[in-house]
Amino acid sequence: WSFWKPLGLEAVCGSMGIAGLLPVAVFFGLGLLDRNDFHNALNWAVLVLIGGGMALGLVMQRSMLLEIMSELIQDELQGTSLWVYMLAFSFFMAVVANFISSTVAAIIVLPVVAEVGRGIGHPAGMIMSAAIMDSAAMALPVSSFPNANSFAVQRRDRRLLDEDE
Repeated sequence: WSFWKPLGLEAVCGSMGIAGLLPVAVFFGLGLLDRNDFHNALNWAVLVLIGGGMALGLVMQRSMLLEIMSELIQDELQGTSLWVYMLAFSFFMAVVANFISSTVAAIIVLPVVAEVGRGIGHPAGMIMSAAIMDSAAMALPVSSFPNANSFAVQRRDRRLLDEDE
């Protein structure tokens, strides 16, 4: 999938999600995977959580919601110190990163933060504070892959406990 965009395949075949489906089609087509692998081995709760976070991130990016929110924050903070900007955008990053995966949040929000940082003359400080907050903001299961995975294990363990009773 890392060659998808540089080779110009995105315009022809669609997004990276299609690139992720190609190995699945090949593995099932060649018989390397079967129906039991698809139903029992895949943790669908994790896939749905991660996919939902990525879809939400894409919607936020395409709807220009992040740019609108950053402009509102920037207008409200006009003339304040760098520390106030860093605190405001760190809070903004924390909110966004809790509802979509931290990786997607970094990809989407950091360019906006960098642009605001360039506007006030401190892009490195703004990016650093937002990146640290992105790593720290993991309150919901969709925030990161480890959270989503532990959420799925908890659900499976609870289901197994209910079956034993």
